[in-house]
Amino acid sequence: MSDLKKSITNTILLFCEKWLLLALNFITVILLTRYLAIELVGTYSSILAFASLLLPFTTLGLNNLASKYFIKYPNSKHFYFCAALRIRLFGAIFAALVGIVLGFFVYGASYELQLVSILLFFQMFNIFNLVEYLFMSQQQVWKTMPYRVAIRITIKFMFLIALIYKCSLTSLILILGSEYLLIALAYWLIYTNNNIDQEQNFRTTYTPTIKRFFHKSKWLFLSSFAMILYLKIDQVMLSQMIGMEQTAQYAVAAKLSEFWYIFPVLLANAFNPLLTNNYTKQRATYDKHCKLLLSALFLSAIVIASTTTLVAEPLIEFLFGESYKQSASILTIHIWACIFVFQRAIFSKWLILSNNYKYSLWTHFIGAAINILLNLLLIPTLGGVGAAIASVTSYTFAGFISLFIFRQTRPFAYLMTAAMINCVPNCISLLSIKNKPYA
Repeated sequence: MSDLKKSITNTILLFCEKWLLLALNFITVILLTRYLAIELVGTYSSILAFASLLLPFTTLGLNNLASKYFIKYPNSKHFYFCAALRIRLFGAIFAALVGIVLGFFVYGASYELQLVSILLFFQMFNIFNLVEYLFMSQQQVWKTMPYRVAIRITIKFMFLIALIYKCSLTSLILILGSEYLLIALAYWLIYTNNNIDQEQNFRTTYTPTIKRFFHKSKWLFLSSFAMILYLKIDQVMLSQMIGMEQTAQYAVAAKLSEFWYIFPVLLANAFNPLLTNNYTKQRATYDKHCKLLLSALFLSAIVIASTTTLVAEPLIEFLFGESYKQSASILTIHIWACIFVFQRAIFSKWLILSNNYKYSLWTHFIGAAINILLNLLLIPTLGGVGAAIASVTSYTFAGFISLFIFRQTRPFAYLMTAAMINCVPNCISLLSIKNKPYA
């Protein structure tokens, strides 16, 4: 099977998995708004948003970087896996400790702090999702998918049952957090059963590789932290500046908008082996494929944003009820962020291939700074609508405008511009691809 066919097959498998889980997530959000008081929905959303701020410490920017080494050095992939896992372990422990301290300053010695601490503990096990990237880099998505899907579906049903029986927020957070633990256990069993060189790897000295990984990944980690900051800080700021009810209104709209964000990530991950090989061997082919993907993502974002804007009000009322009607005006603004969020997924891969890691940080930092500043200015007067305006503006700067600032990122900015201008003919060209041996 050609690399192109494998990429397409893996994309289809990942899409099927994510759409199934996203459907369950939709049901979960709907039941949350139906069975919990709006203030509790706001508290729940604030806790999840705060914990998400520390989640990058469990990956430390090593997912894509390690994948690059897995692809380039397949015979040493387990060595690089072990080195990356050690770095992530230290990051996860650090995140849990720092998160509890920061949580005390945000929430005080309260019930919310207990919930944050529980979720931070379970998030530590996210370090083992590196196993998923190990097999994905070898285009073996099916190695981990069945176990991951089974666990997540089970957890979702447990969560829904707990909602129906009106269990406490503590129970909901425990169920939610257990997903990290169960997937970690499954991934470790999969890894040990497929790694014939495990004993040799664990006797190896990893210090030089760890230093190299940390040196290269620090920019990716900091950029991931900046990205999560401007993705989730708005809900934390809303909860502290306005209150939990307005946080719930915003969280519902953001959930519907961010529902689509997984689409470009899956596409970029599935095509990453093909793009990586083409970047090294056939740069012209890489640019062609990259432009086609960017055009497809841009046109998809336009269609999604336009459709959502038209149906936002009846959709919100139908799904969540009259209590959440304010979410409609927030959604009609927030959904337009997907235009540059979608294309950013391809840009992130390009930064790694071109060894321009630090510009991932600078572009995300610009977005985060603009988002926080605009939140401070707009939330007191406009509430959730102001937070949505801040989010769309920050995503536009982080995903497009800031790329023109730096000489090293301008080539991709020009590529994005060309892809957007020629999105229709490029998408037609993408659809016309049959079984051409590009790889």
